[in-house]
Amino acid sequence: HSVARAIYGGREMKSPIHFSAGRDTYDNSPLQMEVDGFSSLVEHIETHRAAKKGLNYVCGPMSLGPHDRTDKHPQEAHYRLASHAKPCSFLTLDIDYMNGAAVQEAVLSEIKELTSYAYETASSTPEVPRMRVLIALDRDVNRHERITLGTAFQKQLETNLVAKFGCAAIEFDPSVYRPEQPNYNPTIGARSWKFLCANH
Repeated sequence: HSVARAIYGGREMKSPIHFSAGRDTYDNSPLQMEVDGFSSLVEHIETHRAAKKGLNYVCGPMSLGPHDRTDKHPQEAHYRLASHAKPCSFLTLDIDYMNGAAVQEAVLSEIKELTSYAYETASSTPEVPRMRVLIALDRDVNRHERITLGTAFQKQLETNLVAKFGCAAIEFDPSVYRPEQPNYNPTIGARSWKFLCANH
């Protein structure tokens, strides 16, 4: 867990977390939110579950300013764009494929030592589980750092899981390491897991 120990977990309970909350795939200027810690972020997501795929998402906080394409979007807003991405204190993972329940259990075992939250996505099945994961960070990280962290943590998980289950054990969608990428909330009834360490 060398990557994990370097930065994950350990935020104080009252360290505020800033994030964006959007309505659906087409919402490109999401609401800017602040909560008092990671457990409150989890509570927000749990209480804003979606009735179907593609509704309700969170992503990193976005600054107020002009759109990259002012000809299409002349108003200033908190646009969900790389150019608007502010430092973020949580990492998201999108696990597109796991080769059976044993791999899923292994992933949950890997993240349970971290302050984290996982849930099955709308297209998950018992045979081929799919999950999204949020992990608390020790500090705010910029866009480049977040992408680097996500890539490094993905590599670490892949290495551990491939050693146990073979090279076709798991697949990730790395796009969610970008703070402007929407991370869709669980649908109603989806299984979820909370691993909230001390002070969270």
